[in-house]
Amino acid sequence: MPAVPAAADGKYRLLLVHAHPDDESIATGGTMAYFAHSGAEVSLLTSTRGELGEVIPAELKHLEQGLPGAVDDGGRGLARVREAELGQAVAALGVQQHFFLGQGLALAPGEPATVYRDSGMSWGSDGRAQAAAKVLPGSFSRAPLEEVAGHTAALIRALRPDVVISYAADGGYGHPDHVRTHQMTVAALELAATSADSQHAAWNVPLSYSILSDRAERPHDPAAEVFWIDGELAAKREAMRAHQTQILVEHNRFALSDLSFRPLSAREGFQLLRISATEHQARQGLLSPAGATAKRSLTDWLGYTLSSVLAGVLVAALGTMLHSRTSTLGDWQLPWGALLALVLLGSTITLLSAWARSVTMGLLLGIITYATCVIFSIPRGPAPLILGNLAGSLWLYGIAVVTLLSMLPALIAALRRKAKTQNR
Repeated sequence: MPAVPAAADGKYRLLLVHAHPDDESIATGGTMAYFAHSGAEVSLLTSTRGELGEVIPAELKHLEQGLPGAVDDGGRGLARVREAELGQAVAALGVQQHFFLGQGLALAPGEPATVYRDSGMSWGSDGRAQAAAKVLPGSFSRAPLEEVAGHTAALIRALRPDVVISYAADGGYGHPDHVRTHQMTVAALELAATSADSQHAAWNVPLSYSILSDRAERPHDPAAEVFWIDGELAAKREAMRAHQTQILVEHNRFALSDLSFRPLSAREGFQLLRISATEHQARQGLLSPAGATAKRSLTDWLGYTLSSVLAGVLVAALGTMLHSRTSTLGDWQLPWGALLALVLLGSTITLLSAWARSVTMGLLLGIITYATCVIFSIPRGPAPLILGNLAGSLWLYGIAVVTLLSMLPALIAALRRKAKTQNR
């Protein structure tokens, strides 16, 4: 789970901000399902209802605006269909709460409820989306930034999310509603952190991330902090299939309105967008559930390795000092010192593995502890530090057992990650 403070009820809260119905499933569906099914509270904010989207099924083609013979209703009919599709998709992903911008909790106190329209788009000569030739009144991309940011800030204060995820500055592929959603989210994060409203106190979101684009012309900065989530493929596939007006899904591939199929994968990437000052001081990394990996420098690994070695030597020394302590219980000798030393070892392995986010570092600690104790068991002078009695055997050979048991949860998680990767 994310290395951020949990809410009072112990749950982590994620808020994802998207522009249109279907964006959430295509770009972040695997991640949303993974966190939702892991016990986190996942919420979704959608800016528009996708009134001007293209339509794939022939029987619904009359809902697509601007085509000959289409019903010219400003996209209201298509909006109703896409709202229903979105409801099915969020259920498939396990999303607990969904909001439309300008409605409910996503409405600034004292402001009238507002429906923000899909702005539409056209394709530029460079193959990227751009503004449509005609943008209708009430379109999201033309709404005042302070207005839509105020609505989003109100939702952030109400939900108090630990993590907020939305688009990068170019919206991924240039769609004006995606770009505006990024601008709105960034402004809302600052607004929510610096001011309260009549209903909720200010809330400084610990961490926010932008979605990595999979488009070749916009690779991510290789020096940036990037995280990958191996999400839930089956849930993502089901959610995308729910958006039948926009997406055609065939097993592990999908196509949009261009009917050009591409691979369907639940591996989704994110780049750090904003971090609060408090979190910057306390964090060791974000989005570190099973399946998330972060790029770490050689210096980081050297630090973790040195810490493992030093901790192993220290635990070996302390454990050896403790292990010979026993108590008599009738005819039995209770080697409580050796047992306490093994508890110390297991706790240290667990803590260091969590800190370093590495099974290898915990295993290294156990190996160093064992190797040091083997050296202690070599006779020097009258007697070795570790004798071949019950207490000595329990301490020396128990190190291997405790090391393996301490590694078991992490090893199980690694096997699950491997299985998920093979199913992508």
